[in-house]
Amino acid sequence: MMPRRAGGNDPDQSIYDINWEVYEIAGRMLIVDNPPSLTVEQDGQFGLYGGCNRFTGTLDAANGEFSMPGNFAGTKMACPEDQEKLEQDTIQALSEAVAYVINGTNLALRNAAGATVLRLRKLPE
Repeated sequence: MMPRRAGGNDPDQSIYDINWEVYEIAGRMLIVDNPPSLTVEQDGQFGLYGGCNRFTGTLDAANGEFSMPGNFAGTKMACPEDQEKLEQDTIQALSEAVAYVINGTNLALRNAAGATVLRLRKLPE
């Protein structure tokens, strides 16, 4: 196995320009028809589908670090209670994340204590 380069130079280790689908929040596997998803562009612009509403803003995701902004724009549609809870849980996990690790087609977002708060998988193009 070839060693991976540190930082954002390895295209296999990039968080950018990939549509990531959430499959686990705080250790709980999701079983939903339309899970949350996240896309981050090279300039930090992100698009988030939370399960009902869509959000956009700019985050910092360089060299394994991750920082979601405190405020970002989003739609405010009325959602069924279960979808609203899923959305709130997703945003809460994203706000706690300070680092990320990519393993193959999986992305793990970790909090300051090193615990994984959100797991996502790369969606096929």
